[in-house]
Amino acid sequence: NTQCILTPQGFGECTCPENTFGPPECRGDCKSSLQCSFHGNCEGGKCVCFPEFEGKYCDVKTSMKPTRNLYLLLGAAALPLILLVPAAFVSSVSSG
Repeated sequence: NTQCILTPQGFGECTCPENTFGPPECRGDCKSSLQCSFHGNCEGGKCVCFPEFEGKYCDVKTSMKPTRNLYLLLGAAALPLILLVPAAFVSSVSSG
């Protein structure tokens, strides 16, 4: 079921029907992690996507969850406080 055409430049170009892997052999399951768009692993003939990717071929990037963004924002805001409070305390103790 591989579909091949001759390009205007004289090269052969083959494609597979939607929802199949290939060419040269068009298959409905993966044989290698390369078929998972470099965003997942091929396990048991199916792509198992890495976090933040989904789809049969792991080719769809999902958006970060809102709670995750909140944690990143809070962490970025808290980091300077975590670093400055001990420095202020040490400064007040040594001058005191």
